[in-house]
Amino acid sequence: MLSVSGLPAGITASFEPQQITAGQSAVLTLTAASGQPVGTSHITITANASVEWIPLSSSAPVTVNLQAAGNVAFAGHVAVTGDPYDTPIVGLTVRFIGVNYTGATTGCNASVQTDASGNFLFSVLPYFPRKNV
Repeated sequence: MLSVSGLPAGITASFEPQQITAGQSAVLTLTAASGQPVGTSHITITANASVEWIPLSSSAPVTVNLQAAGNVAFAGHVAVTGDPYDTPIVGLTVRFIGVNYTGATTGCNASVQTDASGNFLFSVLPYFPRKNV
């Protein structure tokens, strides 16, 4: 079972899925109420399990940086396709090339590398409102 503690007032958390087994992963979604103050919070993510009827628990501290509305973020995970163990691809460069599907320049140029778990995060991307034509 996965859980989060230390959330500031006005922020809720949910895991999808809420329970995982060895080799699986889950996505944690944090939702902030409208008007939530920006700033840094320290939370703890905990996983509880039972192995051969022995209860086990592991926790990890996480720092969350709440930013003002209007900032755009994009996160993902890169792994070997078809691998039942979801083996991460480490050190892969992921890029936004600044061109949309029509070939028009968007100005959204950024790159990051995947971490030791194959995860990447573009924490602040430029926001360009979509124009209807």
